[in-house]
Amino acid sequence: SYYFFKINNPIMIGAFSFFIGGLTYKITIAAIKNISAKLFFIFACIFLLISWGVIFTLQVADIFSIILFGFTSIIFFLVSISAIRNDFGKKIEWLGDISYSSYLLHFPLQIIVVYLADKIGYGRDLFYSPKVFILFMLTLMAISYMSYIFIEKPSQQFIRDKFH
Repeated sequence: SYYFFKINNPIMIGAFSFFIGGLTYKITIAAIKNISAKLFFIFACIFLLISWGVIFTLQVADIFSIILFGFTSIIFFLVSISAIRNDFGKKIEWLGDISYSSYLLHFPLQIIVVYLADKIGYGRDLFYSPKVFILFMLTLMAISYMSYIFIEKPSQQFIRDKFH
């Protein structure tokens, strides 16, 4: 955690997230193998509720604690659902499909939204609104999905046809 390491830069946060994510996945797979998937699902639900309950109640701002408990609990939860329901991965596959597009498009979209808000005359306080955040995310997801369908997927197929 930040309090122990006194490190709070993006590279360390990224490295910490990467290794915690991998470790969490390995722990999850081992736990599901050694105890039943349903029992692990119950644990994951409890851990998810407690982790996010504490994060929100105590207003935890330490990014390392949020990653360690908050995101770890989400990974436990999602992998345990996937272990119980084999079709779950297919239902959320589109999120993985749009991840690269959303990574590439989120910053240009932010610039456009801020520019338009300035032109229309809204203050920057607008961007602290949860409704604006949700609208931004829905817009980003829609644009990313269209990018995946009309650009990424055809490009992937072209490359496969050309080089395989």
